[in-house]
Amino acid sequence: MNKLSYDATWTDLVAMTRANANVLIILAGAFLFLPNFAQLLLAPMPEPKTFDWNAIKAFNEYFRENMLVLILCKLPVWLGTAGMLSLLLDPRRPTVGEALSGALSLLIGFVLLDWLTQLIAFGGLFLLLIPGIYIIGRLALAAPAQMAERLFNPVAAITRSFAITKGNGWRTSGILFLFALILFVAGAALQPVAGIVFALILPATIKVVMTALLKAAINAVAALVITLLSAALYRQLASTT
Repeated sequence: MNKLSYDATWTDLVAMTRANANVLIILAGAFLFLPNFAQLLLAPMPEPKTFDWNAIKAFNEYFRENMLVLILCKLPVWLGTAGMLSLLLDPRRPTVGEALSGALSLLIGFVLLDWLTQLIAFGGLFLLLIPGIYIIGRLALAAPAQMAERLFNPVAAITRSFAITKGNGWRTSGILFLFALILFVAGAALQPVAGIVFALILPATIKVVMTALLKAAINAVAALVITLLSAALYRQLASTT
């Protein structure tokens, strides 16, 4: 078992991005940006001022009323993410079409895996914050393992992730937290500035569309970076297990 190297992970992430930049931009635009944009226009999420019982009720009502739209917008995101992981990690070196076709054949398992890992991670964070962060690190390579090793069963993918990250749980959690923090701060800094500019120069109706475009772009970039990071982590750790 080797210790996770942050330098090696970053180097591999940059190399993968450069080698596949054109394809990744197209896939991210089609499968991450456009569905996010559609969701923000068709079913914008409520933004409560305080997190209290009324806010929880508002979110419950939102999900109940918009469940179909949310699922339809999420499906291409699942497919695109699975396709990118397959393209980057499948040892058969598939073409883009083959990667998306392979992702489609595993899509049900990929969706179930996403729900299951989120449920486990949320439960860990809700019950015990610090152990929950550790669990997120141990679960982080389930999706890359599923696509690289063609594991339809989500439980098998989770088991494989735990095997890959053995002895590196905290280091995996650490780099995920670092990237998530950087992406969050960058997005949080950009949106208010852009909002002020939009309010000054754009009509109200156009401002809504431009704000949705900006948020969708930020979400797409964040999702792409986390996908690349998980692929780089898998490539480094899976070779030692």
